[in-house]
Amino acid sequence: MKQATAFLGLLIFLTISLACIQPPRSSDASLPSLWLQAPKSQGAHWDRLALLRRMVARMNLVGMPRAKVLDLFGQPGRADETYPWRTRMDFYRLSAANDQSYRIDYDASDVVTSDSVESAPCHCDFCTAAAPLAQAGFIPSAPTNGGLTLSAFEVLVGVAGKRDVSQHVAGGRVWLSYTETWRVDGPPQRFLIASGHIPLTDAPTFEVGDKSIDDWTLVSYSPACLAQ
Repeated sequence: MKQATAFLGLLIFLTISLACIQPPRSSDASLPSLWLQAPKSQGAHWDRLALLRRMVARMNLVGMPRAKVLDLFGQPGRADETYPWRTRMDFYRLSAANDQSYRIDYDASDVVTSDSVESAPCHCDFCTAAAPLAQAGFIPSAPTNGGLTLSAFEVLVGVAGKRDVSQHVAGGRVWLSYTETWRVDGPPQRFLIASGHIPLTDAPTFEVGDKSIDDWTLVSYSPACLAQ
């Protein structure tokens, strides 16, 4: 009986001792700091998806002002401001592998409307140094009646941009998508991208200068959405 009691006491002692030397689980308050430090503190194979899941499990971002989001997550690696709707999207790189990204959508008042993990890298296909420098800088406003053509937008910018045209199938139809990209002077790296799409039958020769644009976006971009 005495041996059993002694053994039980030793077992309790060891259990308590092991619990005391376990690394403490980080508190909610420390998660934003761990998130920001992950690319440096975790080494070459850093990954902060688990941290993100813990952070968003403890809060509802929908309805949160962007200023508070930036306090939690820091500056995004890519930030899109789309006009004439004046909406915004922020993208954060999640790992060294850069095979996923964290996207946050905002309305015209810079309030979160949704957030999601995208199964795609943090990237900007059209953000390239080969794009011409916009002579007029960023175009904050322009006619919004749906009649602004790509050529007319070039006049507003002051120079033709780098044009890309591609086709894809959707809804049983072949569509033509087109973008025109300019670099915008000043840090960080910024790009102005006008875009639109039409049925291929409306531009069988791929000439889209006289076609309307859907929107234009100011993109602030760190190459590969570099997380630092």
